[in-house]
Amino acid sequence: MAVKVRKIERKEIETPELPKQIAQAQKESGKPVSEICQAVGFSRTYWYQLVNGREEAIAEETLRKIEEVLGVDFGVYF
Repeated sequence: MAVKVRKIERKEIETPELPKQIAQAQKESGKPVSEICQAVGFSRTYWYQLVNGREEAIAEETLRKIEEVLGVDFGVYF
């Protein structure tokens, strides 16, 4: 049996305006924070840390789920 060797690369980009963009998109959508959190799969505490700029990073997968739930594209691409 062959063994595969996998290299996983970590890529990050800074998005200083993202917390404000997420908060604004939520307001414009009219969706309650609790509904968004449930759909995306994280806590309200995490949400408020994120939109208040207290989180240092967000997984791309999580960001894409937020975009899907809010029906927006934040323009974050690698």
